[in-house]
Amino acid sequence: EPLKAAGAARRVVFQVKLHMSPAAMRRFLQCLCIAASGLAALGDEVKEALHRDDPCANSTAVDCTLSMRKKSLRTPAALQSRTQSRTAGSCDRFGCREEYVRWQDCQCNSLCAKYENCCYDYKVKCDKDRRVAEDRRVSAKTQTNRWSGSCRQYSCSGVYVSSQACQCNSHCKRYGNCCADYERTCVAAPPPLPVVPAPAPVPPPPPPPAPAPAPPTPPPAAPVPVPAPAPVPSKPPSPVPAFGKPAPGNDVSVDVEGLPWTGVEDSLNRPSNGPLLTFYMYRAVSNEVYPPLNVNMGSLAGVLWYLHHEVVIQAPRKFDITRIMRYKVQMKATNPLLYLNMNFGVRFAFDKGQATGPFVCGRENITSKDGTTEGVKPKFCGEDGPFKEDWLPDMKPYKSQFEYTAYGYNVGCNNLGEYPFPTEPVYYPNAVWYTLPGKCPNNLYYNKNQKCQAVDPGGYCPGVVPNGNGTCTWNYEEAGEIDINELVGIEDYNMWRWSHREYNPETDKGIAFSWWDGIDNQTANAKRVEQAAKLFNTRYPDLPTVEDLQNPPCDFDFSLFYKQWYRKDGYSGGKCGPPNGICKGSISWIRNEGFKLHPTWYVPLNPSASDDEIQRLLFQLGQGTCLRPCNKGEKPA
Repeated sequence: EPLKAAGAARRVVFQVKLHMSPAAMRRFLQCLCIAASGLAALGDEVKEALHRDDPCANSTAVDCTLSMRKKSLRTPAALQSRTQSRTAGSCDRFGCREEYVRWQDCQCNSLCAKYENCCYDYKVKCDKDRRVAEDRRVSAKTQTNRWSGSCRQYSCSGVYVSSQACQCNSHCKRYGNCCADYERTCVAAPPPLPVVPAPAPVPPPPPPPAPAPAPPTPPPAAPVPVPAPAPVPSKPPSPVPAFGKPAPGNDVSVDVEGLPWTGVEDSLNRPSNGPLLTFYMYRAVSNEVYPPLNVNMGSLAGVLWYLHHEVVIQAPRKFDITRIMRYKVQMKATNPLLYLNMNFGVRFAFDKGQATGPFVCGRENITSKDGTTEGVKPKFCGEDGPFKEDWLPDMKPYKSQFEYTAYGYNVGCNNLGEYPFPTEPVYYPNAVWYTLPGKCPNNLYYNKNQKCQAVDPGGYCPGVVPNGNGTCTWNYEEAGEIDINELVGIEDYNMWRWSHREYNPETDKGIAFSWWDGIDNQTANAKRVEQAAKLFNTRYPDLPTVEDLQNPPCDFDFSLFYKQWYRKDGYSGGKCGPPNGICKGSISWIRNEGFKLHPTWYVPLNPSASDDEIQRLLFQLGQGTCLRPCNKGEKPA
């Protein structure tokens, strides 16, 4: 009788199904099943089917209560299997989405568990917690695989090789899949500088040949339209956060005698006469923010380049970055930099508050095709690690890393597209990266003790105007922030990212989103920078505009900054002894005339240099018949 009743009910269902929604139909079937199950005389086959289909059959009464409350009384397995085969409802078929879809017989949104209408494979296909965990697991595996190969093993090439765990081509930086030794193995070192001989009494050298003209810049591609962010009327604008106070200074006084340049470049212990530069720097951050000491910063275009190439290419975004912070920075260059007509030094990379190079660590020979030595050039070390004292024997007379010992704790910069990274063409206008050296830049963030601060204090000097000595080159104050989602027009990123993609580097566009389309399109990139500047100006009308405090030109000059490392070692090799008559005449001419006429010829020396230092420079250049000055304890020839 129950089976007959079920058959009759099924006929009724077929008659009315065109007039009922799937949800109403499902409730109607449940009522019929409850009615049928209430009959006393159930056949053995139906009992067995119910038992097999009942998840509580072998559970305790307590465990079963919740399941029965959620599911009521379930249909027999045979009826359920027929229903599933008829509807074939699954999240694999329908796809995961956040809205309710009326025509589906089961749902794949986050509320389906509440309303008890999830498809059977919802947990596997759509559960966010599981998906996020899986994404992190895959990301960790990808990072692990990245370091499992090397360019020394694979060799450098210009193509993508799918069988390799990491890549060694010129595009690997863009896609974040370079081998760990890519820079060291595949990126060519900067071209050697010509050795400039000293002037009279030796005849002055001819002027260097004019540099080869740069290849013509290809015309920009057709502009890619960048949509304005969509207004979100239902969501009020984010409140403007209060500005935090600048980070405090060092805990101890500076030990001048212990500074790395004392006795080597004493002009760093005096204020400079350089201009005071005031401008905005920017930084991409997550919800966790710490002071901008011993970190990399950028111009607004430089930060957008970073977001475009390394952050928005994945979801969730790299490092969970959500905002662009802005800082008002004051800086003044040191005397040795100003002597070379520069305000900025080299930009270091920083990782966990520690400078990781690249550092000059000595010299290496320039070898011609026939195997002969043509000269020397700087040798760079530590492209992915801190400075090591083991390099110092090849770096006389410096007692620590050359870049800070010779020029003080300078603010570093590089125009994107030039040394040190990235060196490929860049299509964002005025894209610059900076470094701001704080206390103990050679140590990790948790190891900035007082002993270190006394002799390695950095250039940050809060509460005072920077004076340009080696330990007081910059300060900052917070100047606002903008939300990246607000900039690009995304209301709820965590919900949005399941059905969109910000940017796919393989197709050069997003999925159902176009704000980042055209990574190498100069017009579109300029428009993106303009929109970001407009958002800052709108949110902070009482502060100077982005245009008012535009960043100055990055005037770092690699050839001058590292010029002395293109000369041979002045502390070893050859004979040593006092200067002869010709050498003395050369020393006198340089001191009285040379420094005035050609100051950059004698880098790193200046008019305060001693006779021994000038003699050593002439020995390095092979001019004036000068011997090398003898080191302490060394007998003259």
